[in-house]
Amino acid sequence: MSRIAAVMGKDDGDDFLRTMMERMVVRGPCTQVTVQGKGFCLGAIENPLPGEPPIETMVIDGYLYPPGQSDPEVLEEEPEPANDLEELHEDTSRLDGGEYALAGKLAGSSLLAVRDPLGVKPLYFASDKDTIYAASEIKALLGVGTVPKALPPGSYLHKEAGIVPYYSIQDTKENRTVALEEAIESLKVQMFEAVREKTGDIPWGVYLSGGLDSSIVACLAAEATSTPVKTFTVGVKNSEDVDKAREVSHLIGSEHHEYTYGEDEVLAVLEEVIFHLESFDCAYVRSSIPNFLAAKLARQKGVKLMLSGEGSDEIFAGYSYLKKLSREKEIRAELFKLVNSLHHTGLQRVDRMNAAHGLECRLPYLKHSLVEFAMALPLEWKLCRSSHIIQDKWILRKAFEDRLGHELAWREKKQFDQGAGSCNMMEYIAEEHVSDSDYIKEAVNGGAPVRNKEELLYYRIFRKHFPAEVIPLVGRWVTTA
Repeated sequence: MSRIAAVMGKDDGDDFLRTMMERMVVRGPCTQVTVQGKGFCLGAIENPLPGEPPIETMVIDGYLYPPGQSDPEVLEEEPEPANDLEELHEDTSRLDGGEYALAGKLAGSSLLAVRDPLGVKPLYFASDKDTIYAASEIKALLGVGTVPKALPPGSYLHKEAGIVPYYSIQDTKENRTVALEEAIESLKVQMFEAVREKTGDIPWGVYLSGGLDSSIVACLAAEATSTPVKTFTVGVKNSEDVDKAREVSHLIGSEHHEYTYGEDEVLAVLEEVIFHLESFDCAYVRSSIPNFLAAKLARQKGVKLMLSGEGSDEIFAGYSYLKKLSREKEIRAELFKLVNSLHHTGLQRVDRMNAAHGLECRLPYLKHSLVEFAMALPLEWKLCRSSHIIQDKWILRKAFEDRLGHELAWREKKQFDQGAGSCNMMEYIAEEHVSDSDYIKEAVNGGAPVRNKEELLYYRIFRKHFPAEVIPLVGRWVTTA
């Protein structure tokens, strides 16, 4: 895990860089590394990993799969600078599975920032005349140059050429030539490889909610290692996630850790969660609270790297509202919309809550080739219609039914905040802190961009730390149905 910052096009940018890095607060034993050269100044806040080199002309948040290799190099050697945009395009488009954001000085004095195809790692930028500022978090760029913007996934930023896209998931076409049995076997193999590749030789574990997606990751992680995998679960007392996760842990023989929390603890961490999340969206704040507490637990147990089941719902049609859409074309369009919006919704939550505790979090379901494989599958293998129900994520459930057992494989999906139990709790807390008259005054008449009392509670906290100018960067949970 790294939080990165760069000042490019300015010889005396060290003061700006220092301010940017100070704003990206990270818990745990992390180190700050900076380097200054002619026309650029780079910095990284790192969770030290074995074999990490000193930075010279480029900083990276995340890791890359070098072309032709199946295993990640986790910052074991600094990426070679490309000579021009065409060379960079060629290199990045061949990287499969990397989760990365880069900023630095290219050969020939060209300046660069680049983001992975799906936006797993964040990157924002601002400018001031001939200077470009880039950082992993919005807060680092407040008051530095122009209003911060997000670098879109699958694109790079060049001083002369501006934002240049190099990848779009929209180009994935449906594949109806593959047989169902072949697709199921391929999915099994690809999922195992995706999980295996994202483990490391540092202390690592798996977030386990007891639902389908995280249970598959935990099960495959257990198969990929000779020692018991560490699993982590949080929730309110007697929540469904806590109980189901215990069952999965027993099934795979993991070293299981769990933590239960109550209303007082939620209130104690709420402002910190929103500060790190950089959002006030109701759905994402709710789900970020258990994420934050789970990351805290993992860090306390000495873990540096976590695996998550994030991304499965988007590529395998796991959201219940999709069942209400009648036309196949409409559903497929919605799935692409979900994947394309991940970078400022679910992925932002995963990144920020783990980074807050100095953790790296990797996402097997979002391995580049696996995403393209899943998005090309016929829709009826994802939303399988029978006489009386529509089963979501059908092919994923079918592929791993033998490993997980029938009951777990076909368990009904619940959102993370619902399973962990924080959903109802947050509604109750909001009712205590936001009156009807407050909501009318601030939201209905005052123009606060919120949809309910709970979101107004989060918005108040958000505005304590962030100006109104960055509200357009806040991703919102909006469905078609």
